[in-house]
Amino acid sequence: MNTNVLEVSELSVSFLVDEEYIKCVRNVSFTVKAGECLAIVGESGCGKSVTAKSVMGLIRQQNGKISKNSRILFENEDMLNNDKKQWTQVRGKDIAMVFQDSMSALNPTMRIGKQIEEILLNHKICKKSDAKKKTIQLLKKVGIPYAEKRSRQYPHEFSGGMRQRIMIAMAIACNPRLLIADEPTTALDVVVQAQILEMLKRLQKEENMSIILVTHDFGVVARMADRVAVMYSGSIVEQGSLKDIFYRTKHPYTRALLKSQPRLNDRKGKELYTLEGTPPILKNIPEGCPFCFRCENAMNICVKKMPKATDFNEEHKASCWLFHNENVRSEGEING
Repeated sequence: MNTNVLEVSELSVSFLVDEEYIKCVRNVSFTVKAGECLAIVGESGCGKSVTAKSVMGLIRQQNGKISKNSRILFENEDMLNNDKKQWTQVRGKDIAMVFQDSMSALNPTMRIGKQIEEILLNHKICKKSDAKKKTIQLLKKVGIPYAEKRSRQYPHEFSGGMRQRIMIAMAIACNPRLLIADEPTTALDVVVQAQILEMLKRLQKEENMSIILVTHDFGVVARMADRVAVMYSGSIVEQGSLKDIFYRTKHPYTRALLKSQPRLNDRKGKELYTLEGTPPILKNIPEGCPFCFRCENAMNICVKKMPKATDFNEEHKASCWLFHNENVRSEGEING
């Protein structure tokens, strides 16, 4: 039976905007088991990257704060009790992250070999005399040809796909227990995307590494994930196994996301489904379900009160009033 590498409980994150703290992640809870991939999906701005950065301990560096009742347990240790020195020891070694923009994440003034060596030496993975050899091994592992020669080059001398491979090499340099990949295939063509994803799956299997995959692409989710958490306006509205989310979808927002995906067997000329409206402004989130004003099934109670999660099996749960008792649903529809 797999043990949980990561347990996030009641995570709420706020940022200071115009002398007021605005909550952008609200009561998020999920777990990641050893060796599994959890995909966090949703529209841009729903809180996916902020959740990932919270796990990495990067929120306070961006003028943010995490609520006191939040818990981030990594291998049963509460990471929110860490001081700056403890975070430095964990970040990059036990928990690593592949950032969204590989060009801005790499130092343009340093050769890529030196950047990887720096990580190895900072975390005392090997001696200085062995760092170069280990770096070349890592570059070969992620599919960089002529690794010894290319380790002496600068980031601008690599394509987007190659830079992404270098970022992954840096992330796995210390054999982390948990890898967070934030949109690892953004701006890459479909062939390179497939190569990057296959490489991540291979590394996951070889190292028994857990992965949190942050994305809005359900094609990437289908290829990589074991379980899926769907976020909307800072909250997780549904989570479950890959089959639960794709074939036993419950929440109206998840259904809308899936309907928005083009399919190969769609008839020619069929209009692509569009979810009307926009997510609420974080400063004015409704008291009830944040999706209520875009939902085809919304009822009066949806505006007034946030529904509790309904469990459909051990892994599958969704927060929607549709799955509560009849006398709640009989209050009348808004959009009916």
